[in-house]
Amino acid sequence: MIRASATPARPAPPLSARAAGNVRAEAARRGLTQADMAGLLGMSRMAVSDRYRGRTPWTLDELSTVAGILRLDVCELIRGGGGAYLEAVPGGR
Repeated sequence: MIRASATPARPAPPLSARAAGNVRAEAARRGLTQADMAGLLGMSRMAVSDRYRGRTPWTLDELSTVAGILRLDVCELIRGGGGAYLEAVPGGR
């Protein structure tokens, strides 16, 4: 008889949620506030907040600009090379 695992595997978050968490974590790691990011991106702090929280997905163009600001490859913001996403999500580790 085949038994189901007691703890099912957690599905991977959508790419937009992963990017939001990674941007938030990497900006915090560099000491950049939402207001700092808003100024650097030319958008309101509320627009940055909506993107940090995943209410509004980052566009590819925005992620490219954010990657330049954070001095990362844009792919790192999507895949989360250094565990940034896991650190940004409560219970992620």
